[in-house]
Amino acid sequence: MGGSMSSSSSSNNGSASRNDVGGSITSLAESMVTTTTLPYWQSNMIPTTHERPVHYIFLVHGWLGNDSEMSYLHEALQAAMQTTELVDQSSAVPCVVIHRNMCNNGQTTDGIAAGGDRVAKEVMKIIQSDMLRRLRHSNPSPPPPSPQKNGSGITSSPVRKKPKRILEENGTRNESSLPLSNTSDEQVLHATVSFVGNSLGGLYARFAVSKLPSFMTLGTTEEGHTIGASTTKVLLDSNVFCTTATPHLGVASHTWLPIPRIAERAIGMGLQKTGLDLFRLDRYDDKGKDLIYTMNTQYETFLKPLAKFRKRIAYANAFRTDFQVPTDTAAFLSKQSTYPHVHQQLVYEPKPGTNKSKAEEAVSAKKANLAEKERLAKEVPFMAILLETEALDHSAPDFEKRHAALLDSSMTQCTNDGDRDLLRMAVSLDSLGWTKVFVDVRDRILVPGVSIPFLTHKGDARGELEKFITDRHSSNHKDSLPVIVKKKPTGDNDDNDNNNSKMKKSDSRSEIRIESRELVRLLNLSEMLHVPLGHTVMVANSKSWWYSQLNAKGRPVMDKLAKDLLQQLTISEDKNSTTATRLPQTDETRRSTNLPHKVATGRAPLQTETASKSSSK
Repeated sequence: MGGSMSSSSSSNNGSASRNDVGGSITSLAESMVTTTTLPYWQSNMIPTTHERPVHYIFLVHGWLGNDSEMSYLHEALQAAMQTTELVDQSSAVPCVVIHRNMCNNGQTTDGIAAGGDRVAKEVMKIIQSDMLRRLRHSNPSPPPPSPQKNGSGITSSPVRKKPKRILEENGTRNESSLPLSNTSDEQVLHATVSFVGNSLGGLYARFAVSKLPSFMTLGTTEEGHTIGASTTKVLLDSNVFCTTATPHLGVASHTWLPIPRIAERAIGMGLQKTGLDLFRLDRYDDKGKDLIYTMNTQYETFLKPLAKFRKRIAYANAFRTDFQVPTDTAAFLSKQSTYPHVHQQLVYEPKPGTNKSKAEEAVSAKKANLAEKERLAKEVPFMAILLETEALDHSAPDFEKRHAALLDSSMTQCTNDGDRDLLRMAVSLDSLGWTKVFVDVRDRILVPGVSIPFLTHKGDARGELEKFITDRHSSNHKDSLPVIVKKKPTGDNDDNDNNNSKMKKSDSRSEIRIESRELVRLLNLSEMLHVPLGHTVMVANSKSWWYSQLNAKGRPVMDKLAKDLLQQLTISEDKNSTTATRLPQTDETRRSTNLPHKVATGRAPLQTETASKSSSK
């Protein structure tokens, strides 16, 4: 990216293995933070407070990848920030720090737990180093002490003992920590943490969040100067957690072509510890369960930290385009699960005062809704469908009853222990509440597909999905009647060209529910057999120059993800700020509210700071 906001990032030559990555995390973090290209200390950013947090976004690469893998999304985030204008130039601008994790470069074969631990440590070091630099600026260091003469008349500077840096995890003091201060001048800073994990990186990120503390305590700099109060706490809020083509359920029983379990064992063993984890051949807990099963069913250790995120998003390739991570495991779908997935469709209502009959109004509404579908198909042609799962309140008295009911309604269809385990994992994840984005990249894969009798679907897979959705919305069947969710109108009375100014746009939506098992059938159809390269295309994988060219057509998907992620950050800003600066109601911001997962536009655009390694690395 050009301009003042482009980062000093690694070149995309895709060095897949770097031997020095496993060195000092502290020095690594310092080098990352110091390569920011924007002025680090601006008066409208310092000091950070609870009302004005610093937003950290960590991009975590996958198996055999490197930090350049997510470089296009990094650029898309920066570009999205630059394309929006501030309304109030005098208002405080929230700060975003984007960092592509490097700790797993060249070492993605030693298992999910090892990689997740490294990500957690790197995240904490990046936040700590960044906050220390902010405090150092807002509390300038005192001048060095004047030289002193010793007994022999030689001038020398006093020796300053280098204090230990404070980092307290999970609210408990470790051996290198300085004592906590109980004084009233304790300073509290606020930061939010978001993740985008690609493929295996999503599992790394999920394991990492189970290790992250709820706050960190800072004390003194390595130079020995006191910063802020005697004790400064940084509160860490979980903001947005997003995965792209992540094998949440593992890849056992989720290969692109079904293979016997004995073949899965051979492949898993050949892929070392990470392969054993992904094919669920390891034994992680004392009950003999594997790590992925444990991560998907153990609430206190793994699911509760994930549930604390304000928003959870899962991107998955649809229509059999992902060889490494098929649709079902990327979106944790189960062929036995009845867990409801909500689909919302914007509806139009006739303007009051018209003399049209109900039949004429129905025709006008149908035309307006068709125009809306055509607009969405033009703006986001790669989006097959967007769905939401309802979050169950794990603290509610009836949680166990509701969770058991969801399992019991499906468990009778399971014929073996493997299916039962997959069902438990899928339902447990769905119960946290997710936005699932199913992407169709078939026309973005460079190699064209072919139709093979008996191996491909006879009809149009995308058309069949859309027909299913349309029929469900318009059905008069008692169990599938659309629920009209009335919301506050957008306030804009713009006319629709296809409706001859007889309809007004409102924020009312028709809402239906689709079971997980129905999605398994609909999203695994394809009328053409495509080379399944969607895994790298969807994220515009750029771990090398060759990869960036091969996957270039996936960039619009990442552009969309970047815009959505920034919108979520502005929403969190609104919730923390008492004076929210709003964007003007332009055509672009109005249209952004039409997608089901969008919400009203929030604060002014975010200013970015980047934390990435030097290109000379």
